Amino acid sequence: MCGIVGCILKDNRKAAPVLLDCAKKLEYRGYDSVGLATYDEKIHVKKDEGYIESVDEALDLADMPGNYGIAHVRWASVGKPSKLNSHPHLDEEETVAVVHNGTITNYTQLKNKLIDEGHKFISQTDTEVISHLMEKFMDEELDLEHALRKSIGLMDGSYAIVAISRREPNKIVATRKDSPLVLGQKDGSYYLASDIPAMIKYTNRIMELNKKEIVVITKEKLEIHDEHDNIMSRTPIEIDWTPEMVEKNGYEHYMLKEIHDQPESVRRTLLQIDEIKKILDDIGEIEKICIVACGTSYHAALSGKYIIESEARIPTNVVLA
Repeated sequence: MCGIVGCILKDNRKAAPVLLDCAKKLEYRGYDSVGLATYDEKIHVKKDEGYIESVDEALDLADMPGNYGIAHVRWASVGKPSKLNSHPHLDEEETVAVVHNGTITNYTQLKNKLIDEGHKFISQTDTEVISHLMEKFMDEELDLEHALRKSIGLMDGSYAIVAISRREPNKIVATRKDSPLVLGQKDGSYYLASDIPAMIKYTNRIMELNKKEIVVITKEKLEIHDEHDNIMSRTPIEIDWTPEMVEKNGYEHYMLKEIHDQPESVRRTLLQIDEIKKILDDIGEIEKICIVACGTSYHAALSGKYIIESEARIPTNVVLA
C-alpha cells in the first residue's frame, strides 16, 4: 500500500528533509517508487522508481527548496512501477500537484471525459485524473479546497489525497475516504501522514481526519471542514508513546498487531489490486488446497487447514517444507 506525507514548517525551514525522514517511516508498508513536491515560487517535483536512499542519492531530494510540500511512497496498483507513474502527479499546466493512496475505481470514465475536453495525460495511473480534475475546477474560479471537494464528488473508490497548487501558495489541502490520513501540529508547524509513526518524531499532538472531511492548512492555521463545508472543532490528542510503541499501534508485540491487521489487509488487497478481480470467478471452482510451510508457519497452516475445511468445506493438506 502507498504512503503519504505532507508538512508546512514555520521559520522557513526546508520541508524536503522532513518529508524524506517521515517517508522513511512508511517503508514498512512496501513501495517501489518515491517522490516529493515542494513549493518555492513554483512547484518543484522530483520522483523516480526505486528506494528512498537510491532516489535521494540520484536526484538530491533533500535539497529541494521550499518550507512546505508533499511526499509519497508508491506501491504500484494502477500502472506499472515507473518514473512517470510515480507520485506526485501534476496536470499539464502544472497548476496542482497531488499524492494519493487508494484506488479510484471509475478513473477510466473520468479520464476519457477529460481527454475529450482536451486534457493530455502522461501516466497510466488513476491519480493523475485527480490533478487534472482539480486544475479544471480551479480554471472555473474555484479555490483549491472547493476544487478538491468537487473532484471527490465525481470519484468512486477509496482515497487519501493531499494537494498543493501554485495558484494558492502556502496552502495544503487534503481529504480521505476508506484510506488512512492523520494530522499533527506542534510549535506552529503542521503535518499530515498515512499513519502516526511517520510523524511521531516531530509531533505527538495528533488529530484524525474523518471520512470526506477536508483539511485546509496554511502557515497560520489548520481548519477542518465536514462534507457540508461546516468548520469542525477538533482538539489534538497527545500521544505519549515512543516511536516503537506507535508502530505497534498499542499492541504488546508486532505479531499481535499483524494478526489484527489481517482483515484490513485483505480488504485493501481486494480493493486495490486489479489482478485479484481476474481470478475471483475461478476461486469458486477450487476443489483442493495445499499449504506449504515450515517452522511456526507450519503450525499456523495446521490451524488454517481446520478453518478452511470447516468453513469452506474444501479438502486441505499441509506439507512441511
